[in-house]
Amino acid sequence: MTTLVICIDRSGAIGRATNVPMPVAGWEAVRSLVTDAGVSDPEDASVNCLLESLRVARDLRDEREEAVVAVVSAESDSAVGADRSIAAQLDDLVDRYEPRAAIVVVDSAEDERGLPIVE
Repeated sequence: MTTLVICIDRSGAIGRATNVPMPVAGWEAVRSLVTDAGVSDPEDASVNCLLESLRVARDLRDEREEAVVAVVSAESDSAVGADRSIAAQLDDLVDRYEPRAAIVVVDSAEDERGLPIVE
């Protein structure tokens, strides 16, 4: 059973700070992304969200569960556009990894509004 550990960035801050196409998936890709985001703005809460996503995925692997860590970041300034871009990115991740479960990591109440999209 694959568990998708998803860091949701509904504001699009990670994508704008790093100029990396979204979604980003995989341990090394997310590690590289957290470095880019941290160098861009080390005080941004998104950096902690990315690190927590990596920690959760590592903990799952330590328990011998298959886990894929991923980041979705909005690509629009409007709320509807942001949600649509996150939904499209999630569809892409589901097609690629066929997860049976998801763990969502967020750093704000705004990002938490993306939970219904995951559900």
